[in-house]
Amino acid sequence: MPQDRNEPPFFYGWIIAGAASLVMIVCFGVQYSFGIFFKSFIGEFGWTRAATSGIFSLYMIMRAAFSIVMGYFSDRGGPRWIVAMGGFSMGLGLLLMSRADAIWQLYILLGGMGGLGAASFYVPLASTLSNWFKKKRGLVLGIFTAGVGMGAVIFSPLVEFLISTYNWRTSYLILGMITWGIIIGSAFLLRQTPEEMGLQPNGLKTKSDLQQELSGEEKNEKGISLRRAILSATFWLILTIEVINYMSTITPMVHIVAYATDCGMSPMIGASQLAVIGGFSILGRVVAGAISDRVGAKNLLPITLIAEAVMLFFLTQSKNVTMFYIFSIIFGIAYGGSVPLVPVITAEYFGLGSLGAIFGAISFVGVLGGALGPFMAGYIYDVTARYSIAFLTVGILSIIATLLSLYLRRLKPYPTFAISSNT
Repeated sequence: MPQDRNEPPFFYGWIIAGAASLVMIVCFGVQYSFGIFFKSFIGEFGWTRAATSGIFSLYMIMRAAFSIVMGYFSDRGGPRWIVAMGGFSMGLGLLLMSRADAIWQLYILLGGMGGLGAASFYVPLASTLSNWFKKKRGLVLGIFTAGVGMGAVIFSPLVEFLISTYNWRTSYLILGMITWGIIIGSAFLLRQTPEEMGLQPNGLKTKSDLQQELSGEEKNEKGISLRRAILSATFWLILTIEVINYMSTITPMVHIVAYATDCGMSPMIGASQLAVIGGFSILGRVVAGAISDRVGAKNLLPITLIAEAVMLFFLTQSKNVTMFYIFSIIFGIAYGGSVPLVPVITAEYFGLGSLGAIFGAISFVGVLGGALGPFMAGYIYDVTARYSIAFLTVGILSIIATLLSLYLRRLKPYPTFAISSNT
């Protein structure tokens, strides 16, 4: 097909997508490396697993609490300064972690400052990419969220190497410098909308070009407000699914290294499980994002959720390296596949006008599930000296989320219940 005369040779939206992916790589590489530091904290300070897990839980709560705020300000002022300030907060917290010698300091530095930084990334960037890409939104969000998996692939062996070569304090010092350099640098490449650069989504130069390209698919893109969305059953259904999905995916990511070493494996083998989950989650994110553009995100979500449930049950019986790798591969694909589907579903049901605030609200409560899951697993381990009950619990919850996602397919997008497009 000949190139449209109005289409530039290169669309700046791909720069936005690349910068956003770099931010995700660093943010989630740091986030999931907590499981690798887990036993270092316990070994040096003698804390319980519940108390140590609480550091990560506070991180998730802070990330949740400020997601709505960051989404709100991103909708109005753009993502550039939001992401830059988040990168500064996270990086400073990591640098100061190298000097921490009490548990309350780790709660403040990693849980508080790190969580505040993380809240500044995912929702503003997902909302920004939804503004830049319409026709290929699912694919682009899949590539964007693949940065989460790539973070685990890169940072898991890196952090284990740093800890074994130096110590956990020096490792956090290095992570802080990496965070500052990459996240703050990437932030200044961001633009909220293509209109700021005289472009339209998908690289087309005029609104008429865009409408012709999408064959009328852009009607009702203005969307509805967060207030109106909250009044719908659809909002609460998506929110509940997100809460359970966070619990089901974050819990093994935090505890799998400790679980593997409890089963007699080396710390490097345990860390490699995070890398395998992250690596195969990239495949899941990209493939699910592309497939969702064809079959619909709401039709694909139940498949990813039931696969997560099955593998969590499998994990309770996993005792050797082979079984752990089988879990990590299949769970990684399923977990990764579920991630880009929720923002796509949210945009489909509620439009783009307040997507940052609406998806921020969903992520806020969802991340609380991610905070509760690891703490619950740590507490169960302290009481029972094993993880199987914790993994079984989140597996059952995943089945419930699967049933809810099947019901979600029957509901209609927002124009059928909105009062008006300006609501």
